[in-house]
Amino acid sequence: MRADLPLPNATALQQSRDYGMPTLPAQSWPRDPVWHSMLRQIAVTVIPFATESARADLERIGTLSVERLESLAEQVLHTELYGEDVALLPYVAAALQVLWTGLAIRLNTKIVALEVVGVCPCCGYLPVASIVKTAGDVANLRYLHCALCNTEWNLVRVKCAACDANENISYRQLEGDGLKNPQAVRAETCETCMSYLKIVYQEKGGVDPVADDLATLALDILVDEAGYSRAGPNLLLMPGEG
Repeated sequence: MRADLPLPNATALQQSRDYGMPTLPAQSWPRDPVWHSMLRQIAVTVIPFATESARADLERIGTLSVERLESLAEQVLHTELYGEDVALLPYVAAALQVLWTGLAIRLNTKIVALEVVGVCPCCGYLPVASIVKTAGDVANLRYLHCALCNTEWNLVRVKCAACDANENISYRQLEGDGLKNPQAVRAETCETCMSYLKIVYQEKGGVDPVADDLATLALDILVDEAGYSRAGPNLLLMPGEG
C-alpha cells in the first residue's frame, strides 16, 4: 500500500478524541481508489487456487466498473452483507481490510474506547470476536478485535459487546469426542439483546480471533439455533452466500 495516503491531521485527531468519534470512520472516510488495485491483485492471486464457481466470480472482478466497485464497498462498510453479488463481498472486504489496516498502523495513535458499545474506536466498525490476552500488563484482559481494521480495544470481561449488559451473560462451547481444545473458543451470549460474539483464549494455545472464528462455524450454528444473532461479522464469510 502507498505510504502517501492521507491521514487525519492533528486537528482532526483532537476532534475525534474530544467528541468520542472514530478516527478513520469506515462509512465516511474518503476511500483512496488504490483499494481497487488491491482487490484486483487479490483476485489474480486467488484464481489459480479457486474452485470453478469461485473462479468465475474472481474473473468478474476485473470487469466491474469503478461505480460498481464503490457500490460493493458501501455494502461492506454499512454491513449490508447480502444481495445479488454477495459472493464478491469477501474479496471486496479483503481489499478494504488491507486499506484500513494499513491506515490504522500508520496512524500510530493511542486507542481510547468510545462511549458507543462494541464499536471500533479507530474505524467505527464492528468486532469480529474478542480475545483474552495472557502476556505482560494485558494478561487476563479481554480485547475486542475489529473486523475491518484489526484494531483491538479493551472491554471488561462478562459484558455484552452489543448492548453493554453485564447480567444474563453465559458461555457456550462445542463438545464431543475428537474436538481439539474446545475451550479455546467460546460463544459469549447475552439474554438481554439475544446477541453473541466469540471469545478466544490465548492461554489455550495459539489462537487468532479471525481464523478461529471461521474454524468454529459449528458453534455459530449451535447458538443460532438457540435464537442468538452475531454482534459483529466475519468479513471472510458472508451470511447471504448460498
